[in-house]
Amino acid sequence: MEKRFVLLMAFFSILLVSLVLFKVFFSSSKKDINLVSYDTTNKTDSESGYIKLPSGSSGMTKYTGKVVPSGASSYELIDADGKLVVGLTADDAKLTLAEGRYVEVTGVLQKNATGESVLKVEAVAFR
Repeated sequence: MEKRFVLLMAFFSILLVSLVLFKVFFSSSKKDINLVSYDTTNKTDSESGYIKLPSGSSGMTKYTGKVVPSGASSYELIDADGKLVVGLTADDAKLTLAEGRYVEVTGVLQKNATGESVLKVEAVAFR
């Protein structure tokens, strides 16, 4: 009887410690990321359709659309009508995984080698 009691107490002690550790590691508050979104409705290059970053701005921005390939290793974001929203680039394979899907991309607009505005994607949210 005493052996069972000791084993039962050991089990509950381990369970209690596990629950406390789980709470400490997984319930810590996550930092909010302040994303800045720019109104770019009238700020497009006339020929390419790419969206320009307002002068003096260097924040994060979001766009929604479908990711489609536009060359060997580049992608574009198009709207429901098939019109170009913005060119996309990323340092990893997140655009490859999002290819053909409707997503919300978040990133920073930059100029590419030809002078067109391209969104360097930091995050992809599937819609």
